[in-house]
Amino acid sequence: MKPDSALAERTIPAEILNMKGLHRTKRHSDMKKLLIVDDEPQVLSLVSSVAKAMEYEVIQAQDGLEALLAHGQNPDINALVTDIRMPGVNGFQLAQALREKIPDLPILFISGYYDRTDEEFQTLAATGTYFLAKPFTLQQLGSGLLLLFANELAA
Repeated sequence: MKPDSALAERTIPAEILNMKGLHRTKRHSDMKKLLIVDDEPQVLSLVSSVAKAMEYEVIQAQDGLEALLAHGQNPDINALVTDIRMPGVNGFQLAQALREKIPDLPILFISGYYDRTDEEFQTLAATGTYFLAKPFTLQQLGSGLLLLFANELAA
């Protein structure tokens, strides 16, 4: 997905996020910390803007190694949103490393170049693992972010 820079640099309006129930509920109002990783700056900015508009706390990283370092400084992350194909440490390697430390970490993989039937994805597939294909709409992204904590909302 190649969002235009103007969209990626501004906060997503609340009326877009509130369409069809994409707002967070009071029951879901405690601040969740997301580690968002993408090597495309515009995608990283767009995903982060949507997450912030949904009242998530956001930690950004531009690749897997930077994300591992960010996790070292923020060990209390509640979910990972990551691209798969990145230079160095890819999204799967990052997810495996973080799941060793946080076994039930919810993960949303986002990618335009990946097949979720692949063996590597299946190895990580578990409750709390989701996939969103690029390009995606703001509605799909918002829904994907809400899915990360769907088990908590159902409890």
